[in-house]
Amino acid sequence: MMRDYFRFRFYGPKIKASGLIEINPIILKLGRTLYFRIENKKPVEDLEVKSGYTQTLTYVSPEPFDNALKVRIYHIAWNSKVVLLVERYEVNELKLYKPLQDLCTFEEFKEKLEKLKDLPDDWTGSTTDWARHPIGIIESIINRLYQVEKIKMEASPTNSDIPFAKSALVLFILCTCIETIGRTNEFISFHDWLRSKRTSKEVRDIILQSKDEEDLKFLKNVYDEYLNLYGFRRAFNNFFKNLDKEWQDKLSRTVIVITNKPPAYKPISIGGLDNLIQYLEDFRNNFAHKMELIYEVSLERETSDSYKDEFDIRYEHTLIGSYQRTFSDGSFQTVLTRNLINQLIQAICFAIYNWILKKVNEA
Repeated sequence: MMRDYFRFRFYGPKIKASGLIEINPIILKLGRTLYFRIENKKPVEDLEVKSGYTQTLTYVSPEPFDNALKVRIYHIAWNSKVVLLVERYEVNELKLYKPLQDLCTFEEFKEKLEKLKDLPDDWTGSTTDWARHPIGIIESIINRLYQVEKIKMEASPTNSDIPFAKSALVLFILCTCIETIGRTNEFISFHDWLRSKRTSKEVRDIILQSKDEEDLKFLKNVYDEYLNLYGFRRAFNNFFKNLDKEWQDKLSRTVIVITNKPPAYKPISIGGLDNLIQYLEDFRNNFAHKMELIYEVSLERETSDSYKDEFDIRYEHTLIGSYQRTFSDGSFQTVLTRNLINQLIQAICFAIYNWILKKVNEA
């Protein structure tokens, strides 16, 4: 078994340690958790001492042992044989908790977070992208919610700078949160999926050598199958389906579709969760793929008196959709939304907390 010396360096808030250790290089993989023994003595190398390291790493193992320092591999410099280490999950627990404070106590949240930290780094099948670990997913969504609040503040009534563009960005960020929570654990990109064991070598060969129309049709069918498994529409449906009835009812009242049909063009009003999902899908697709804002939306606007009777309760902060979809029979639809952004933010907080509970139970 080939062994070699590597220098390991960890610079944490409480422990600043380095050490030259002989190992089998096979244990070195980006994102992997390693366990170290530490001695309270300064490193041998003067450069390490001058760099602020005060303790020495003397032993490393991929398996846990008593009183070990548990860290992750952040970077490997193979030429110089230096391995940089970081805490397994360096997160601001209080910051992650703040949007969820109405759902649990801080102590409860910390306890659940610690259980998720104990999940292996290859929980998703990837050791190179820890953001796909539950801790990374939670941090990513919470950070997006903070960004939403920042944009909302910038687009307040006292600051009217491009409110439509900012509200569109807010709505798109919330759509990404919905999609992330709604994805299955096994999500992989289409690129990785083509090269995984989920498809046979024969299928991949046909796809990669596609030259004629029949092969291109086959490629389209394969991509459609991928979307059925991992596409955003399925993620959207999963998100809303997994909400409890109370939240489904709340969200179903945030949208109303008014259809005007010939010859009288008498408006017919319809609400419901399905119309909300369709609204968000249309918005997400046009904004993401075409950078088009098909619904004019603002963060702070009152509903006009003529539309207040269309809803069961009085509106405060309202988004108004002015986009009209025209159909071949001459009819057209207008989509109005009520308090959508605020309700979606609260629903996402509720959903991510339930998602955390589910992952803790699976751990």
